[in-house]
Order: sequence, then C-alpha cells, then structure tokens
Amino acid sequence: MGKAEYGAINNAEVVKKSTTVNIEANSDISCEVRDVLSLQSSCVTTGYECLDGEIKFSGRIIFNVVYLLEGEIRRKELGVDFSDSMQADCQASDKATLSFNVENVSCEKNDRIRIVAQITAKAEVERCKTKQLLTGGDGYYFNKKTVTLTEQKCCTERSFTLDDEFECGQIKNVLSTYAQGVITSCQCGINTVICDGEIILTIALLPINEKSDIIKEYRVIPFRLELEGDGVNVDDVTFASVTVGKTALKVFVDEGKEKSTISSQISISLRAKVYETKELVFVDDLFSTEKELSIAKEKVEIKKVKGENYACEKTRGKAFCEVMENARLITCLDDRVYGVTFKKDKNKILADGVLSCYCLFEVNNQTVSKLAEMPFSVAFDCDDDIENCYCITKGINAKLRNGEVELESEIAINYERSVKESFVAVTAMEEDKDLPKCDSAFSVYIPDKNDGLWEICKALKVSPDTVTEQNDVTFPLKENQKIIVYRRI
Repeated sequence: MGKAEYGAINNAEVVKKSTTVNIEANSDISCEVRDVLSLQSSCVTTGYECLDGEIKFSGRIIFNVVYLLEGEIRRKELGVDFSDSMQADCQASDKATLSFNVENVSCEKNDRIRIVAQITAKAEVERCKTKQLLTGGDGYYFNKKTVTLTEQKCCTERSFTLDDEFECGQIKNVLSTYAQGVITSCQCGINTVICDGEIILTIALLPINEKSDIIKEYRVIPFRLELEGDGVNVDDVTFASVTVGKTALKVFVDEGKEKSTISSQISISLRAKVYETKELVFVDDLFSTEKELSIAKEKVEIKKVKGENYACEKTRGKAFCEVMENARLITCLDDRVYGVTFKKDKNKILADGVLSCYCLFEVNNQTVSKLAEMPFSVAFDCDDDIENCYCITKGINAKLRNGEVELESEIAINYERSVKESFVAVTAMEEDKDLPKCDSAFSVYIPDKNDGLWEICKALKVSPDTVTEQNDVTFPLKENQKIIVYRRI
C-alpha cells in the first residue's frame, strides 16, 4: 500500500454585505433662511464588532450647510451619530472592513432646516479558505506541476495626523472643508510597509471684504508614512488604502498685515495588506503499477497579487445646470464624484461616474445656488485584472461659457493589480482492487500524436525509467514511433 501526502493552499474568501441607514438632522437655524447654497456631507466609522452571524457598527455623519440669512452667507455644521447592524456570514473572531456611502441627501425649509439622508453601510469580511491538494507520497508515480501564487501574510493598520498651513487674505469665516485621500504608491521593507499618498483638502473661505468673491483653496498634502508589519520583507507585495477622518481648522487673522493663516489637522487611517509569493507543487495525475486508483480532481482558482497602481486623467464637458439670465458665476462648492463604476475592457480600465458641485451665481446682486452635474468617462491603461478600485476628484473648476456651465476636473484612480489563473489538481485518491497481471513477455504501444512520457507510462503501468531504458527515443515522439516494454515471465 502506498502513502499519499497532502498540502494546503490558502485563498482569501471575501464576504460582502450591505445595509441602509436612514438619517435625519434638524438645525436650530431660524426660518428666515432665504436659500441653502451648499449641502455637504461626510461620514466616518466610529466602531464595529463582528459577532456570530452579525456585524454591529456605528458612525458619525457631518452635514455642512452654507446658507443665506439676512443677506449674509453663513455656515452651520450638524453632526448625527448612528448605529445599526447587519446579518452576515461571519464569526466573532473575524475582522471586517467598513465603508459608508451617503446618498439621497435632501434639505427642507420649514420652521427650521431639516436634512434627511440615506447611508449605505458596506462591510467586507475576509477569511482564509483552505483546500487540500495532493502533493506527493510513496508507492505511486506522480505527474507533478508547479504554480506560483501569492498568499496574504498579514494586514497592518495605523492612524496618523497630518498638519498643513497656508496664508491668504483676511477672511471672515470658513464656509466648507472637504478632505479626500489617495495612495500613490506603496512598497514593502524589512518589517515595514511604506505608503506614499496625497490628501486633497478643499476649503471655501468667506473674505472679510464683502465685495470680494468666495475664496476656494485646493491643498495637496503629500505624505510618506510607515506601517509596522512583523515578518514583512522587501520581496513581498502590498495593497494599501487611506481613510480620511476628522479635519480640524484654525484661523489666525493678522489685521496689521491684512493676512490670515489657515492651519489644518487631518486625521487619517492607513491599512495595508501584505502578500508573499510562493511556489506550490501539486499533483496533476498519478498511477500505480499494482493497484487501480480512484482519483478526485478539482479546478483550483488562484490570484497572484502584483501590487498597487495609481493614475490620473483629466475630464471636462458641459454640465447639467440651470443658468439664469445675466448670471455671473462666482465659484463652486462641494466638489465630489459619485456613482462611479469600473469596467475592464482589454488593456483599459473604464471609469464612469458623475461630477457634482453647487455653482454659486450672482444674479441682480443676489447670491443663488444651482446644482451642476456632469457625467464623465475616463480610461486608464492596465493589462492586469483589477480589484478594490476607487477614485476621487482632485478638484472641480467651473466656468460659464455662452450661458452654459462647463466643469473640468482631474480624476485620480487607485486599484489593486492581480492576475487570476486556474489549474486542475488531484484533491483525493483511494486504492481499489489489484491490477491484473500481464503474462506477455513484451508490450507494444503505439502512442497518439500528443502523447508524452507520462501518458505512455500511465497507459502501460510502468515506470518512466523502464520506458527510457528499453527504448532509444526522445520526446516528443516522431510520427509512427513505437514503444516496446519487455517483461520477465
């Protein structure tokens, strides 16, 4: 009786689940509000817990309202804490990745401002799925093959605070702030993951001079930060992501110099998955010279992670926006992209979505706000398979031409590159009855055109050494060649 040996292949299995939370916020702004100029929202995770069959989570959504009151532009920030749960195929020992998407935000004016929104909470639980494959043994003849794959080694994360400061003219108030982050590159070192990226901070400022237009500042804050990871080495590959949390601003006004200094502190969280490259030896086929075998085979799918990629493309076009007669475009607020979908088309990534902002106009000495939206489609070069795609706008520039609003933006995309492959491997085998003994002194085998040494040995139930020692042939065989195997009887 022979001996079979098995090895394990580990593949990450991702369980995805989502749920919707309805949010309502009521302000103490009086009913004298004439118009809401901009309504911005951002959402962060404050906690989560995986239970058996359930994920509990909590978060906080911030609404930033820019409005007109008694002829003045003002700002109000409203925060709402929320918590909920979703049913999921998970265990208490699992870890989840949560993200929130704010949708269907609307504002009503009655005796006070009332904001309603829907939050789609998405959770991904990643667990290791192990499959046993036959790798070798004794007493059988094996046809072995080797495949290169990547397996997740570890996941590391850490929170940081970034500081930024700049000067501008004297300002009266900060109307809105919005921070987004993107990873531009990442690499593995010795027990560390090095992440490079950018935070795009958009700030709208109300000048102290009432005759001046709103100031809009784009701050690109680069960073290079390190995450600790035990056992990480330079040959590993990694995919990292950045989540932006709270943004705190301080304004210092120097009336003597007629300047203002804006200082910001931005809380971010970095998370990196690290993959190591391995070679897996598996058995494609086997036979015995003494026993009939029952063999089970399965198709095994693997993913070879190649790392992270970052790219930028510009887009511009006409927006859907109501423009009144004699309107002058002041600026735009609440730059964002939404509804983005990603599609792989040959060697391209196609990203389709919508650019959105609030355009502020001056009409008859009054400030009026109108929503402007522009569908966009941008293409990025990519030869690999893609996962974990996300994109941001690095700022929207709005222009008024011939009575129509045109939007221009640079779209930044980040994604995980990988190659997906599959192979068929033996996952189980059992011995059956004894093979019948051959009483012939020799056997003559006429192989098919594509038969190699393995196919011939399996058909004759003899070892490769027996075939090569008794036949002066080279593989692949030429047409009409025969194989003769002699036996002692």
